[in-house]
Amino acid sequence: MYYAYAAFAALAGWDNILAVRLVALAFELGVLALVYSFGKRALSPRAGTIAVAANAYAIAFDLPPEDALALNGELILLPLVVVGAALAASAMAMNPGLTRRASMSFAAGAVLGAAACIKPTAALQPLPIFVWMAVAGLQVPTGTRSVARDACFFTIGLLAFPLTFVTIAARQGTLARMAYYCVTYNATVHLRPMGDATERYRSLGHLYDSPLFLISIALAAVVWVSIQRNRLSEARPHLRVRMGLARFGVVEYLWLQFLCAIAPAAFSPQCFFHYFLIAIPFWGLLVGWTLDRTLRHPSLSPGVALIMTVIGTVGTCCAGSLAYAREKIDGRVAHDAAVEMAAAYIARSTLPTDRIFVWGFSPWLYEYSHRRPAGRYVFSTFVTGFVPWFWSGLSRESARVAPHAMDDLIADLDTERPALVVDAGSVMISRPLRAYAPMAEWLHRNYCFDARVSAFDVYRRLAHKRAAETWSTDDSGAGPGCDPRMFPLPASTVDYFGKLLDVPTPAVVDADSSRPLSDGHYFGIQRFSDCLMR
Repeated sequence: MYYAYAAFAALAGWDNILAVRLVALAFELGVLALVYSFGKRALSPRAGTIAVAANAYAIAFDLPPEDALALNGELILLPLVVVGAALAASAMAMNPGLTRRASMSFAAGAVLGAAACIKPTAALQPLPIFVWMAVAGLQVPTGTRSVARDACFFTIGLLAFPLTFVTIAARQGTLARMAYYCVTYNATVHLRPMGDATERYRSLGHLYDSPLFLISIALAAVVWVSIQRNRLSEARPHLRVRMGLARFGVVEYLWLQFLCAIAPAAFSPQCFFHYFLIAIPFWGLLVGWTLDRTLRHPSLSPGVALIMTVIGTVGTCCAGSLAYAREKIDGRVAHDAAVEMAAAYIARSTLPTDRIFVWGFSPWLYEYSHRRPAGRYVFSTFVTGFVPWFWSGLSRESARVAPHAMDDLIADLDTERPALVVDAGSVMISRPLRAYAPMAEWLHRNYCFDARVSAFDVYRRLAHKRAAETWSTDDSGAGPGCDPRMFPLPASTVDYFGKLLDVPTPAVVDADSSRPLSDGHYFGIQRFSDCLMR
């Protein structure tokens, strides 16, 4: 994933937001083309067309736009997953023993291995291929050796990219850290935010936000079960298992791919809708197969066509109206105007070559302000032990901090000396920077409070001199309203749209020496000097 981001940055610039949006859109359009190609070859042209329509609907309307059209890890790995699944299906359609079948199996494994390196979300997708290969070996006993060879080639390809990165990390001396962040953290923190199973099925409920998704899957399951029942009804009981294996093909393969894709998203305690992206192509292909199969039945074709038209029209109109209403609010999707206002303030207060450090869960301030980040963490989750969005786990967070994370971060900041520090801990994450003693001590030693922009507290480096005409500095390096002796109490916790959140918030360690800022307008700038003037 980081290699992909580096490539985008080299081509268009790291802070080109328009380019990020266009690249994300290009990925989605590319996935639609791959889904059509897969459906056309493995099922039928009509099934491929319906699959594309279903995918386009889900991306445009069914998923929140900040998840469906954002350049996240799931979107980057999605083309690889579709290509890997399609290559494997093409390989299994060839006659056993062909050299091309083995080479295509290797290619499928390599592509899926690369996808798993981007995010563990794709780690289950090779499982249906192994199942299909095992069934193929049982279907044709004489071809067991060739199937085993295909499985070996697939496994070698699957391990190629992960072993390459493991080798590189071992040579660089970072293997232990890579194992922690890629395996240990995911297993012990990210997937177990409460330390037990109380929140294990939290994301499962979000499937009910998409009734069309559930209805279509239920319909596909009913059609598939009906077909299987008809196939096996006349077989003798002791032959039904063997006949069921003999009937294993591309549709059963798509079902397994869909289940392996939907399970991590549905049963993850983390409620991020982009986790469901990986299941959308297989869902669309199953919908395409189901409707194509149903439309072939003369007596059912008119009714199915009518139902498709009504559901599609009503769903698209409702979703389109909702999207239009969200857009008409202020033209923003994932946040309110406070982010852009804070970014504009940062840009005015620094030079283009300055680095800044944003504490919290608002790293888009870097791109909006066009200022490069200081420190290795753009999110403060590893440093605080906070797992989004489990605010109630405050008492457990100290045990979830990544080893040496705080020391490493402070060492980075001492080396890079960011011109501004923005404490965004009161925005969504509810973990202020000065709630952590090492960070509070470092901030007091090097910075003074400058201003509060909405809920973002901005601190300016004491020794930092700016050439901006709108600023003046005295001999101590502190400008107007910037007193290193006075730090504010944190702002009230708000979400990305400025709505107050009633969630647990740790107290700052310097509360006794801090003072509150007077209440001001949320979309405004507050300083201590303004309070004194009043």
